[in-house]
Amino acid sequence: MPAPAISPVTDSSSSCTTVTVRVERPGVAEQPPGSDFVPELTPVAGDVVVVKRTIGAFYGTDLATRLHERDVDTVVLAGLATTMGVESTARAAADHGFEVIFAADAMSGVTTAEHDHALTVVLPRFGEVLTTGRVLSRRD
Repeated sequence: MPAPAISPVTDSSSSCTTVTVRVERPGVAEQPPGSDFVPELTPVAGDVVVVKRTIGAFYGTDLATRLHERDVDTVVLAGLATTMGVESTARAAADHGFEVIFAADAMSGVTTAEHDHALTVVLPRFGEVLTTGRVLSRRD
């Protein structure tokens, strides 16, 4: 089953925009497993879909522009892998001036040790690390 790479975002007017990020590796005949969306996260009308071709979701994409156009001030990150795509995207999000929230139980690392280190040491430097339940409760 493909793994999701998703970054739901909320804006300052309390409405919600969902931004889904799909991985596309250039120069390969077939995309690696986990590059597409799981059926439950298939984009719907109104969602913003970003195709990333590098580790992070901002570099080489129009993600920052699309978020700023919607007055987004906070991004919620989840996905694979914690110490690669999530971390890279978090750093860039902070550089672009976004508040960052991490859905800790909606991401995974290459190893448990790397994942745990990211959740407890690295990611808290860029934003809040919460469970998905806590993230969703803030939307209400």
